[in-house]
Amino acid sequence: GPLARAQSSLEPGESWLLEPHVVGGNPNLWTPGIKLGVKPGSFYHKTECFGPVLGLMRAADLDAALRFVNASEFGLTSGLHSLDDREVTRWRERIEVGNAYVNRATTGAIVRRQPFGGWKRSAFGSGAKAGGPNYVLSLGRWRDRADDLAAAEVLRRSRASYQQAWAEHFHQEHDPSQVLGESNILRYRPIRAMVVRAESTTPPHKLRQVEMAAAICGVPLSISLPVGQEIPMGLSGGATITTIVQENESELAQRIHTFERLRHLGAPTDELLTTAHAAHVPVIHE
Repeated sequence: GPLARAQSSLEPGESWLLEPHVVGGNPNLWTPGIKLGVKPGSFYHKTECFGPVLGLMRAADLDAALRFVNASEFGLTSGLHSLDDREVTRWRERIEVGNAYVNRATTGAIVRRQPFGGWKRSAFGSGAKAGGPNYVLSLGRWRDRADDLAAAEVLRRSRASYQQAWAEHFHQEHDPSQVLGESNILRYRPIRAMVVRAESTTPPHKLRQVEMAAAICGVPLSISLPVGQEIPMGLSGGATITTIVQENESELAQRIHTFERLRHLGAPTDELLTTAHAAHVPVIHE
């Protein structure tokens, strides 16, 4: 597998600073290895290898180093050691990982203080981090309370609720542990591409709720409608909506890999679920 390849071979331009070897004839016990000269885009750069092999890459500057890290399909942990506040600020804003450490060790995450979870292929489902305040919510399902309200009133209440949640919680940085001498900040980052799929029976206000939430959070939203369905009245067509497409679910499945999340306002087909799973796209549905 990938780990065996990383432990036993070198790519062009690489060399061993510390070559690993099997201990005592046990194929499951290896000494650590350190590779020099790992190139951008190479096997070891783009592959997640769970084992004691370290690959060293040389970057011209911080921006180049950020490009190296963010080019990976994975994004679990990264660390920076710097006394330059400008570098720290730039790194914090651009690094694409779930656990980001500044001037400290990058292992030993502690419940609540450092909830554990990543970005991209280092995340599963909604992305709620183990040991964090949202993890229990990911183990259940939300259901609307059966209130007999007009759609306009539902939308009014939804907007007020979304705006309050964004302003008071999701747009804030949180440090509940308050450990003297260190910061352990939990923050929320908007995803970069989301698609919502409606069905012919989807109430228009349900689609508007998703659009409203995406607009408040600044998430680019693509809307997928069944073939022949008219665009519901009331959609703003604002800057957060990137496309409105009429298509069947097989056609949506062909482009699902271009999104980070699918919100389905109904019952997705097995084909769509299977394709989304293969593309590592979380699906949120009723």
